[in-house]
Parts: sequence; structure tokens; C-alpha cells
Amino acid sequence: MKVRYTLFFFFIGIFTFLFSQQKVYLQEIDIEGNKRTKASVILREMTIHIGDSLEKNNLAAILLRNQQNIYNLSLFNLVQIDSVLTENRLSLKILVKERWYVFPMGGLVSEERNSYDVLNIIKKNAVFLPPREWVIPRFSYDATLVWLNMTGHNNRAWLAVQGGFAQRIYTGYVHPWLLPKQHIDFYAGLNYAREKQLIAQTIQGQSQWGRTDSKPIETEYSGYVALRKRFDAFKSIYISVNYKYNQFNDSIYRFNPLYLPNSDKTIVAYPSMVVQYMNDKRDVKAYPLKGYRYRALLRVAGFVPGATSSFVKVGATFAHYKPLTKRLFLSYGTHNIISLGKRIPYFEKNFLWIDKQDMPDVYNELRGYERYAADAQGLTFNKVDLKYAILPRKIYHFKWIPWSKFQDMPWGIYATSFLDTGYMWDNSFNNQDTFLKNKFLYGYGLGLNVIGTYDLLGRFEVSLNHFNQLTFNVHATVPIR
Repeated sequence: MKVRYTLFFFFIGIFTFLFSQQKVYLQEIDIEGNKRTKASVILREMTIHIGDSLEKNNLAAILLRNQQNIYNLSLFNLVQIDSVLTENRLSLKILVKERWYVFPMGGLVSEERNSYDVLNIIKKNAVFLPPREWVIPRFSYDATLVWLNMTGHNNRAWLAVQGGFAQRIYTGYVHPWLLPKQHIDFYAGLNYAREKQLIAQTIQGQSQWGRTDSKPIETEYSGYVALRKRFDAFKSIYISVNYKYNQFNDSIYRFNPLYLPNSDKTIVAYPSMVVQYMNDKRDVKAYPLKGYRYRALLRVAGFVPGATSSFVKVGATFAHYKPLTKRLFLSYGTHNIISLGKRIPYFEKNFLWIDKQDMPDVYNELRGYERYAADAQGLTFNKVDLKYAILPRKIYHFKWIPWSKFQDMPWGIYATSFLDTGYMWDNSFNNQDTFLKNKFLYGYGLGLNVIGTYDLLGRFEVSLNHFNQLTFNVHATVPIR
């Protein structure tokens, strides 16, 4: 009898397993609402295609993942995937609502390091100084044109012209899938800048600006060409070739005798190559709550005849996002960069809270230390966030707005608590300020994150650092990425 019962339950188990793995076959994908965007742009972001067999039990998760992939293009305010299942035949209907794609912008642009510097200047003016002695924050006036999805292929271009504090021209172009069969994207850009002020060094963790009133202290010409190979919807490798030419005024040595690697020269010029491998499976890239992103980065500069400097930068980052309950979310990550080279120019070092972005989407930020600045040969930052959804992020429809491209918008409010830790070290020839180096750094605090129109983010945070200094800050980017 025991053998019969064993065989009975064995066959029941096999039948249940086979039934649970029932397959459905995707026979049709219909797309609506893509007035400008080509259907191929949407289809190439999907992990499923016509003719694929899918497990019926996993269908909801598969459709959600594809909806997120399409939304992460940042071309649509709304992405909705409806399914119709007839026996074992699956038909999908994808509804999208396109965004506005042309953005002429202009106005004042802050040249301060972050919001702390701006708020600190305003506080000093209002509390400590009479009006005739007020300090004016550093601003440039800006005219920018950004054109997204130019021909419906998700290609985009931009041109920015700045004057005032600095004269700059930035222009660039991106064409995804320039080589469709090879899944290769194309990037290119040119930059020009004339600066009369720059951060020449730090003393006791405070940025020291060098300024010239006649000739610019720095003139820079730079450009890049890059390709990105996509292996699937999540994995890619990015390779760029860059050239940078910087000419400095002799006065740079008055502000920092070790700013440049050779004290008898005022020109720094060299090519460089950046390689990035990325595995990105975040749910919504603008404000991720689930998934992960891993990156390995390499930058090689110089090492050719005529190059004034040669060095290597190696970096690695990862970020994880985990939902704990329907409203509670955990995120954590690490960020590590080290430079290798004998005499690296000061402006090529790894900075804390000074924006010198020389690797794609790499920002060296440590919450609680916004009032400070530092340069280092190497650094490691680790971050943890705990978020509670006061108003969970979702797409809201505002029918009273007369423009259809602004009627469907994401909104969300999250209360956050966070802890950041960091360590920086430096054995370079221009290691002058050791105030924050070779020390265990940590900052912690509370914040409120507000997600709004076109996934714009506002982070309002109060933090404490290891000096027990309390700081209020405003940021506009995801802290763990």
C-alpha cells in the first residue's frame, strides 16, 4: 500500500509541475500612441518577441519588466501593456503617451559646488553682512537647446552656450542603434570653456578659488567619440575616445604651485580612452526601488608621444534596491575609484563635492560633507538608504491641463533615513590638504524625496557628519546609483 500511495503522490506532483509550467505563445504585438517614435525603438527594449514561448505563471512579471524597460527610455509619460490570452495564444497591446521633446531653456546657472554653498552665501548675507558688503554667488547665464527623439529613433542633440562667470559652449549628439544589427549606439561631443575662476586647491577641507581679472585662468578644448555595444536589454559595454587640451594662465602657480605636473609648462594635452561595462536591471532608473546596477570602469589617459601626462583610473560601483514591504524600501551601494600615475594634474584627481565628471555618470558625493571639498588619489564610499512611501510613486492623469504631453505625470513622496561612510587616501606629489584623508568619514540623517513632472527629483535632507555638524541640503539626483 505504501508503494501505491508513493506512486500516486509522485504522479500528482509531476502533473502539478507540468501544469504550473504551462506555456503560452506570443503571436502579436500592437503599439499605439507612438506618433513620432518608431515602433522599432520600443520593440528593441523588450525581452520578449513574436514567436517566443512564455511561462503562463510568470506572465505578469514579464510584462511588468517590459513596461519598465520601455518607460526607462524617457520618451513617454505613460506606458501600458495589456494582454489578451486566447487558449495558449498571447496578444499584446502597448499604449504609450509621448513626452515633449524640444526644450529651449535659459536663465542663471549656479557655479557653486552644491546647494550648501549657495544657501551658506545667502545666510551670511542676510545675517552677518550689511547690504553693501553682500557676497554675490557665482552665476553664469545660460541658453540651451535640447532636442530629444529628433527623428523618432531616440536620437538626441544639445547645444548650450554660457556667459558671465565663465564662457562655455557644449554640444553633443547621441544616436542609439546606429548599427542596428550589431546593437551599437553612437555618441559624440565637443566642448569649449574659458574660465576666469577655478578651484585651485583646498585648505582644511575648504575650496580655494583662483581668479584672474584680465586673461582667463584656463581655456579648455575637448571632444569625444564613443560607441556602446548592447548585449541585451540590461548588459552593455561603452568605449569612448577623448582628447583634452587645457591652457592655463601663469598665475595658476600663484594659487597652487603643484596644480600642474610640470612647473615650467602651462599647457596640458593628452588623449584618453574610457571603458565601462554595465549590468543595469533597475525597475525605474529615475527613482529605482527594485533591482540592481553593477559597473566596472577604466580610464587610460596619455601614454602616446606628445602627451603631457599619463595615468590610469580604475573604478567599480554597485547599487541594490530591495522592497521590504509595499511601502518600505531598502537601497545600498558602494563606489570605489583609484588613480595610478606619478604626476597627475590636480584637476584630474578624484574629488569630493567638486564636479569633475571624467567617467560616465560617476559623482563623488558623501552626504553630511556638503560643506567640505577634498581631492584624493583613491576613495571608497558606501551608502545605505531606507525609504518609506508617504505617497507611492505612480502616474497621475491631470485632465484639466490643456496640453496632452503634460497630462500624465509621475508623482511620489518618500521619507528617507540614510547612512553614508567613506575613506579617502592620497600618495600623489600634490597631496597638500590632508584634512579629510586617512580618516573614517560618516554622515547620517533624514530626508524627504519628492518626484514630479518628467521624473524630476527633489531631495531635501538634514544630515550630521563625524564632526557633529548639522547641515540642510537640497539635491536633484538619486544618491545611490
